[in-house]
Amino acid sequence: NLIQITPDANASDVVWDLELDSRLSYYFTPSTGQCKEIAMPVGVLRPTWLSNATFLGRKRVNGRDCLAYTKADFIDYYADATTCEPVSWYFHTMRARFDSVFWAPGLAVPNASWLAPPRYCR
Repeated sequence: NLIQITPDANASDVVWDLELDSRLSYYFTPSTGQCKEIAMPVGVLRPTWLSNATFLGRKRVNGRDCLAYTKADFIDYYADATTCEPVSWYFHTMRARFDSVFWAPGLAVPNASWLAPPRYCR
């Protein structure tokens, strides 16, 4: 997964979140050359990641009708009720919500180097 996080205060301070199946994630800011490597015990989520989650019912999130789930006192997840596209995640321990603004299943990455951490991360 490659996620772009653009702060409202300064659009030039974009943080990229590169999540790899190696169970490592890299949070890096190209404009400053800063990088933080984080070990993630889960890795890239599998299609069955909602197994054993609790269904919370339907909720309206960002103007969309969603199916809501919570799992392991860790995350609340909202998926579009019609397409099942991810709409929003709320991480309990971080007290942070992340919203999908663009979802492109099956879209190929134009440049494979996008899925490698920048040199200043190594």
